[in-house]
Amino acid sequence: MIGRTTLLWFALASLVMFGLFHVKYQVAALEEDLARLNAATLREQNQIHVLEAEWSYLNRPSRLEELAERYLQLKPMQPSQLTSIAALPRQPTLEEFARDPAVVAKILPQRKPAMPADKAPQRMPAAPTVTASVPSHPTQLPQPVTPAGFAPEVRR
Repeated sequence: MIGRTTLLWFALASLVMFGLFHVKYQVAALEEDLARLNAATLREQNQIHVLEAEWSYLNRPSRLEELAERYLQLKPMQPSQLTSIAALPRQPTLEEFARDPAVVAKILPQRKPAMPADKAPQRMPAAPTVTASVPSHPTQLPQPVTPAGFAPEVRR
Protein backbone atom coordinates (compact mmCIF):
# COMPACT_ATOMS: atom_id res chain seq x y z
CA MET A 1 0.00 0.00 0.00
CA ILE A 2 2.83 2.36 0.79
CA GLY A 3 4.34 1.77 -2.67
CA ARG A 4 1.12 2.73 -4.43
CA THR A 5 0.65 5.86 -2.32
CA THR A 6 4.27 6.87 -2.89
CA LEU A 7 3.87 6.28 -6.61
CA LEU A 8 0.63 8.32 -6.63
CA TRP A 9 2.30 11.22 -4.76
CA PHE A 10 5.31 11.04 -7.04
CA ALA A 11 3.04 11.17 -10.15
CA LEU A 12 1.07 14.04 -8.63
CA ALA A 13 4.30 15.96 -7.81
CA SER A 14 5.55 15.31 -11.36
CA LEU A 15 2.32 16.69 -12.85
CA VAL A 16 2.50 19.77 -10.63
CA MET A 17 6.17 20.35 -11.56
CA PHE A 18 5.34 19.97 -15.26
CA GLY A 19 2.39 22.37 -14.87
CA LEU A 20 4.55 24.96 -13.10
CA PHE A 21 7.27 24.56 -15.72
CA HIS A 22 4.70 25.07 -18.51
CA VAL A 23 3.07 28.10 -16.81
CA LYS A 24 6.50 29.64 -16.17
CA TYR A 25 7.38 29.53 -19.89
CA GLN A 26 3.95 30.83 -20.90
CA VAL A 27 4.40 33.78 -18.53
CA ALA A 28 7.89 34.40 -19.95
CA ALA A 29 6.49 34.39 -23.52
CA LEU A 30 3.68 36.77 -22.52
CA GLU A 31 6.20 39.10 -20.83
CA GLU A 32 8.25 39.15 -24.05
CA ASP A 33 5.10 40.00 -26.03
CA LEU A 34 4.29 42.76 -23.55
CA ALA A 35 7.81 44.19 -23.80
CA ARG A 36 7.60 44.08 -27.61
CA LEU A 37 4.20 45.83 -27.58
CA ASN A 38 5.47 48.48 -25.14
CA ALA A 39 8.45 49.15 -27.40
CA ALA A 40 6.13 49.42 -30.43
CA THR A 41 3.90 51.81 -28.48
CA LEU A 42 6.88 54.01 -27.62
CA ARG A 43 7.99 54.02 -31.28
CA GLU A 44 4.49 55.06 -32.36
CA GLN A 45 4.38 57.81 -29.73
CA ASN A 46 7.75 59.11 -30.92
CA GLN A 47 6.49 59.09 -34.52
CA ILE A 48 3.37 60.99 -33.43
CA HIS A 49 5.55 63.60 -31.71
CA VAL A 50 7.66 63.97 -34.86
CA LEU A 51 4.55 64.34 -37.03
CA GLU A 52 3.05 66.90 -34.64
CA ALA A 53 6.29 68.88 -34.80
CA GLU A 54 6.26 68.75 -38.61
CA TRP A 55 2.61 69.79 -38.64
CA SER A 56 3.38 72.75 -36.37
CA TYR A 57 6.29 73.73 -38.62
CA LEU A 58 4.18 73.52 -41.78
CA ASN A 59 1.28 75.47 -40.22
CA ARG A 60 3.31 78.51 -39.23
CA PRO A 61 1.21 81.62 -39.92
CA SER A 62 4.06 83.30 -41.80
CA ARG A 63 4.45 80.29 -44.12
CA LEU A 64 0.70 79.98 -44.69
CA GLU A 65 0.48 83.70 -45.45
CA GLU A 66 3.30 83.43 -47.99
CA LEU A 67 1.66 80.39 -49.65
CA ALA A 68 -1.72 82.12 -49.77
CA GLU A 69 -0.17 85.18 -51.44
CA ARG A 70 1.71 83.02 -53.93
CA TYR A 71 -1.06 80.62 -54.97
CA LEU A 72 -4.47 82.04 -54.08
CA GLN A 73 -4.30 85.65 -55.31
CA LEU A 74 -6.85 86.65 -52.67
CA LYS A 75 -7.86 90.27 -52.29
CA PRO A 76 -9.59 92.01 -49.40
CA MET A 77 -13.37 91.97 -49.61
CA GLN A 78 -14.98 95.21 -50.84
CA PRO A 79 -18.13 96.62 -49.22
CA SER A 80 -19.81 96.59 -52.65
CA GLN A 81 -19.62 92.78 -52.61
CA LEU A 82 -22.05 92.53 -49.68
CA THR A 83 -25.78 92.32 -50.37
CA SER A 84 -28.99 91.26 -48.69
CA ILE A 85 -31.05 88.19 -49.41
CA ALA A 86 -33.86 90.38 -50.76
CA ALA A 87 -31.52 91.77 -53.43
CA LEU A 88 -30.70 88.31 -54.82
CA PRO A 89 -32.53 87.24 -58.00
CA ARG A 90 -35.47 84.90 -57.57
CA GLN A 91 -34.91 81.29 -58.65
CA PRO A 92 -37.21 80.14 -61.45
CA THR A 93 -39.67 77.39 -60.61
CA LEU A 94 -40.22 74.18 -62.56
CA GLU A 95 -43.44 75.62 -64.02
CA GLU A 96 -41.46 78.55 -65.45
CA PHE A 97 -38.99 76.09 -66.95
CA ALA A 98 -41.85 74.16 -68.54
CA ARG A 99 -43.64 77.30 -69.83
CA ASP A 100 -40.70 79.27 -71.14
CA PRO A 101 -37.91 77.50 -73.04
CA ALA A 102 -35.98 80.78 -73.02
CA VAL A 103 -35.33 80.25 -69.29
CA VAL A 104 -33.51 77.04 -70.13
CA ALA A 105 -31.64 78.73 -73.00
CA LYS A 106 -30.35 81.37 -70.58
CA ILE A 107 -28.93 78.71 -68.28
CA LEU A 108 -27.41 76.39 -70.87
CA PRO A 109 -24.09 77.43 -72.40
CA GLN A 110 -23.83 78.02 -76.13
CA ARG A 111 -23.02 74.86 -78.07
CA LYS A 112 -20.47 74.78 -80.83
CA PRO A 113 -21.76 73.52 -84.16
CA ALA A 114 -21.09 69.87 -84.82
CA MET A 115 -18.03 69.05 -86.94
CA PRO A 116 -18.56 67.26 -90.25
CA ALA A 117 -18.17 63.48 -89.96
CA ASP A 118 -15.05 63.41 -92.14
CA LYS A 119 -13.25 65.96 -89.91
CA ALA A 120 -14.52 64.74 -86.57
CA PRO A 121 -11.74 63.63 -84.20
CA GLN A 122 -11.77 60.10 -82.86
CA ARG A 123 -13.37 60.02 -79.43
CA MET A 124 -13.28 57.52 -76.66
CA PRO A 125 -16.62 55.87 -75.82
CA ALA A 126 -18.79 58.08 -73.65
CA ALA A 127 -19.09 57.34 -69.97
CA PRO A 128 -22.49 56.07 -68.86
CA THR A 129 -24.83 58.95 -68.09
CA VAL A 130 -26.23 59.40 -64.63
CA THR A 131 -29.94 60.09 -64.64
CA ALA A 132 -31.35 62.66 -62.30
CA SER A 133 -34.43 62.03 -60.24
CA VAL A 134 -37.51 64.21 -60.55
CA PRO A 135 -37.49 66.85 -57.80
CA SER A 136 -39.98 66.09 -55.06
CA HIS A 137 -40.81 69.75 -54.44
CA PRO A 138 -42.06 71.95 -57.31
CA THR A 139 -39.80 74.89 -56.42
CA GLN A 140 -36.57 72.91 -56.62
CA LEU A 141 -34.36 73.56 -59.61
CA PRO A 142 -33.38 70.78 -62.00
CA GLN A 143 -29.93 69.18 -61.91
CA PRO A 144 -26.97 71.43 -62.81
CA VAL A 145 -25.56 71.52 -66.30
CA THR A 146 -22.87 68.93 -67.00
CA PRO A 147 -19.40 69.82 -68.31
CA ALA A 148 -20.46 68.50 -71.74
CA GLY A 149 -22.87 71.45 -72.02
CA PHE A 150 -26.28 69.87 -71.58
CA ALA A 151 -28.49 68.95 -68.68
CA PRO A 152 -28.78 65.22 -67.89
CA GLU A 153 -31.96 63.51 -68.96
CA VAL A 154 -34.70 63.13 -66.39
CA ARG A 155 -36.48 59.78 -66.52
CA ARG A 156 -39.97 59.60 -65.16
